[in-house]
Amino acid sequence: MGFAISLNAVLITGLTASGKSALAIALARTLEGVGGRNRLVLNADASQVYRGLETLTAQPDAEERAGVVHRLFGFVPPQEAYSVGRWLADVEQVLREDCLPEDGAEPIFCGGSGLYLRVLTEGLAEVPEVASEVRVRLEARLEEIGVSAFYEELRELDTQEAARLADKNPRRLLRSREVLEATGKPLHYWWKKDSTPLIHRALWVVLLPDLQELELAIAQRAPYLVGTAGQEEVRTLKKQNADLNSLPSYKALGVAEVEQVLNGTLSEEQAAEALALRTRQYARRQRVWWQKHLPSGTDGQGRHKGHRVLVLSQRFKGESAVVEQIAKLAKSA
Repeated sequence: MGFAISLNAVLITGLTASGKSALAIALARTLEGVGGRNRLVLNADASQVYRGLETLTAQPDAEERAGVVHRLFGFVPPQEAYSVGRWLADVEQVLREDCLPEDGAEPIFCGGSGLYLRVLTEGLAEVPEVASEVRVRLEARLEEIGVSAFYEELRELDTQEAARLADKNPRRLLRSREVLEATGKPLHYWWKKDSTPLIHRALWVVLLPDLQELELAIAQRAPYLVGTAGQEEVRTLKKQNADLNSLPSYKALGVAEVEQVLNGTLSEEQAAEALALRTRQYARRQRVWWQKHLPSGTDGQGRHKGHRVLVLSQRFKGESAVVEQIAKLAKSA
């Protein structure tokens, strides 16, 4: 990235189903016109970039977005791989076009992909290109031996890189192995190289509600996600792609469960239960990640590399007092 901005960015993140989108939209409306600038909401969620999965990835709908400009939602074809590096480049373009002009908007980033926001504020070093034959060979190896054995091979090569990928996400494992083999250096080596972050100064709002409160919300929304709208999204996806499992977007929560409903292997009720379980597991992993990577380790409202941090211990349910508290902090930046 070739430039950094001094706009008063707000970064809203945290656990799935914690009310991030609703909070971002409410804050944008509250801050509209303050300081002569409006606000726009930029997506920072790896699943919400995909087009055609608006329901299953819980993207704000047209009614929720009304009056608030949204960027980088639902614009990537579901067949297309999308990386953190590409997201950062897309963010830079949005900032240049919509935020840098004198009367431009100020950004509110919203999403649960902590890595996206980390590279936004810490930078992402350029990783050398990987030859296609390396990628093809490793894809075949992964298919041959399976995820667990592929992970063990990575652990033998680099224990630090393996520890970073303990969730054994196949796509991330493959990316790690190909970079390691192509460059002789693991990804964490390249990420530590000097780079210029896009955002030097921001207000972080991290929603980390109690898991018991969160699990109730997850259980309540799961039946809707696997219902008519979610089924139509996956049905359309299946018409376009015979092998859903091969798609980058297949990892989005709910796609696999809805596919089983369409195949007749699960009832809607069973699919909702399976989705709720997988979402709870995902929320627990997110909590562990944020416990390690919170920008501030103080009282939840401190400073870190020029950033301020506010940690909310409850789901956002539309409370105006919460919005006003954050708006006050944003205005004083």
